[in-house]
Amino acid sequence: MQSSSHKIKIATDQARAPPGVRVPRCDDPRITWWRTGRLALEIEKQRIGNGTIVAPRSAYASIVLTARTPADGSGLAWNLIQGVAQAPGKGRSLMTCSSRIRRALVAPRTMLALAAALISAGAAAAPAVAVGYPAPGGIYAPFTDCPLHDPEMRLAAPGFAMGCIKSVTASGSFSVNGIPVPITNPVTVQFGTYSDLDSSGNQVFHVVPPQDGKELLTEPEVIPGGLLVLVCLSADPSVARLCETAMTSGHTDLSVEVQLAGPITNFSPLAATPFTLPVKVKLGNPLLGGKCYIGSDSDPILLNPTFNPVGTLSFESDPDPVRFPNVAVLAITGSTLTDDTFSVPVATGCGPGGVADAAINTMLGLPSPSGNNHLVLNGNDALFADDFSATDQARDLLAAFKASTD
Repeated sequence: MQSSSHKIKIATDQARAPPGVRVPRCDDPRITWWRTGRLALEIEKQRIGNGTIVAPRSAYASIVLTARTPADGSGLAWNLIQGVAQAPGKGRSLMTCSSRIRRALVAPRTMLALAAALISAGAAAAPAVAVGYPAPGGIYAPFTDCPLHDPEMRLAAPGFAMGCIKSVTASGSFSVNGIPVPITNPVTVQFGTYSDLDSSGNQVFHVVPPQDGKELLTEPEVIPGGLLVLVCLSADPSVARLCETAMTSGHTDLSVEVQLAGPITNFSPLAATPFTLPVKVKLGNPLLGGKCYIGSDSDPILLNPTFNPVGTLSFESDPDPVRFPNVAVLAITGSTLTDDTFSVPVATGCGPGGVADAAINTMLGLPSPSGNNHLVLNGNDALFADDFSATDQARDLLAAFKASTD
């Protein structure tokens, strides 16, 4: 057995996880198809007892893959119990239960992030109205803003993954030079995706924004008296006058809101770092005006959140497997994502004529190089409504959405 570049040795009858490794239940009798790299696997669930996965002695191979964080902090690595350790990287997913090779181009369905696009949180109840189609129900309820009517979604290769991503993060923190801003409001990342093969024969995923452009949903984090701390320690007379006006008028609070600053790139649902998210940070206060930002569309903060550790993987097939045999929802819940690699550019446009720019940059030490800043996203739930039919995946998934409310 081999994926695109790694050979795997697997026990033929059973794989036993070592102490401390939790094996998910696999008592669902339905069959699910996975694709990792260029290797397609048919996952047929067998009974589980005392942490052991049992498979018949036939063409099946019993495997358990678990995610770990190496001691050197280099990121997730995938371990094959009763086999050989695998290097981290694209094309590897968390898999359990017995597996049988099937040489076919079938779709991967495993996590995401968009995380926190990543900065994101717990799955919230679906709104009553969806964008472009009736609000779905059941297992599809969270997917209310997926661009399934976009012609680009029809470019998925036959039998390859196409669907909707929704990633929600409950809480976390964003620190610049050791100065933290807590994330207390849920942040949602959502988009459509389809996959095909590149010129080298590798499966690649493409991001399609929602019809209304709302890929990143955030709420401002309000810091009481934040303007006084961030700006008003400056000795600049112009800044002093601005701060005197702020104190006289009572406008001393500061809002901090993360906004998208460009397209999401490098998306790969099987990777430890599932995407790159370009953002800018808006600093809100009446005296700073409406164009006070750290970063910009032309000079964004590039976030690459990495699962650390990855949460619990689960999937649920469509309730009508006869009508929709190639549709399911994958979920990775309870993950933490971190990023210590991003740099932070300077603040611009703050106050009349940018009068507060220098004060903010001095206070935060901007520009701040990679290694001085830290992102933590807690309680991330990433969902993937995936259709891997041989043709018309977008139409098939829309039909599954509609049937979920019948």
